[in-house]
Amino acid sequence: MAQQSTLASFFSGIPEKRKSDSQSESKAKYEQKRKPRVFIESWRKEFDGIEDSPDRMICSFCTKFPLLADKTSSLFTGNTGYRIDSVHSHFSSEKHEQCSKANYEVQRRENEEHFEGPIDVAIRKISEKNSKLLVYMFNTAYCVMKEELPFTLYPTMLKLQVKNGSDLSRLKSYQTDKACARFAPFIADAIRDPIKEKIENCKALSIMYDGATDVSISEVEIIYVRLLDDCNTSDFFIAFKS
Repeated sequence: MAQQSTLASFFSGIPEKRKSDSQSESKAKYEQKRKPRVFIESWRKEFDGIEDSPDRMICSFCTKFPLLADKTSSLFTGNTGYRIDSVHSHFSSEKHEQCSKANYEVQRRENEEHFEGPIDVAIRKISEKNSKLLVYMFNTAYCVMKEELPFTLYPTMLKLQVKNGSDLSRLKSYQTDKACARFAPFIADAIRDPIKEKIENCKALSIMYDGATDVSISEVEIIYVRLLDDCNTSDFFIAFKS
């Protein structure tokens, strides 16, 4: 028979439970009864950089700079215990302080780069106005090319728009026939690039070509491509080939 450790256990006939076992049972019962720990919203103001997700909380500063951070910290890997002592321990650590300083420096540089002074604002407003005028000029150049008109007609068409109330007279350097010619490759790219993307992304296509003669009576081949575009059959002009 096992030796009894106390008189009470001797007379009762029941062996006394070990103290460690009793403490473990009490702790287990407490863990079962207590409410699940959750993220406290006030921590956001108290601990700058703390963030919460549906299942864990992290320190955004430390995850942003992993080379400086303590990768063993639960606030780096994702803390699911939501204990205030863990939060205090992390935010008072030297590694976190380094990450916090690095984050501050990045934000300071970004703010300096995006700061607009009075001159910056004035230049931006002028650029926005000129951009709208350039759109009108590009549209006019496109009309000249689509209708196969001579580039020399482009300045006359702009003058007509100025007479009708447009402010196109501001950009003198873009009102010549040479400026119209310079617009041509940019307009071509704007038309060609979306078609190129559709061709690259389609699963099936067919090529069509037809013979024709140009204004110089030269034999050329007109090449088209047919493909499915948003479940609709579409035909696109690709090129002339002599």
